[in-house]
Amino acid sequence: MRIIGIDPGYAIVGVGVVDYIKNKFYPVKFGAVDTPAGTPFNDRLRIIYDTVAEVIAETKPRCMSIEKLYFNMHEAKADWLYNLREWDGVLSSERRREITKQWRESKQFRNTEKKIGPNDPCPCGSGKKYKKCCGKIAE
Repeated sequence: MRIIGIDPGYAIVGVGVVDYIKNKFYPVKFGAVDTPAGTPFNDRLRIIYDTVAEVIAETKPRCMSIEKLYFNMHEAKADWLYNLREWDGVLSSERRREITKQWRESKQFRNTEKKIGPNDPCPCGSGKKYKKCCGKIAE
């Protein structure tokens, strides 16, 4: 199976194509799309699109793997970047809100384990109350 992987960016986009045969990866083509400094955002997107389209036409991958660019931008805390007007043509404002919500939720830790109360049976299996067994040691 032939796979294309894309590491998106605004100035440089990484592209790699591999063949996956019998549990091994074999490189086919790899490199980067490097857009010139000072190029307007729309022009950068056109350069990136054209170059990636050429790689796809040449290598004919069956599937693709791509980094979650908009999702990962939040980690960089670059508000100005993910609030650019140019995103309007790429993602709807509703979809951007969904992605932002998913990113925030991915950073929240939720303890799903039930808290042991002092009168609950001790989890060590002794048959004693927690406060008279392992809970006593913790105090």
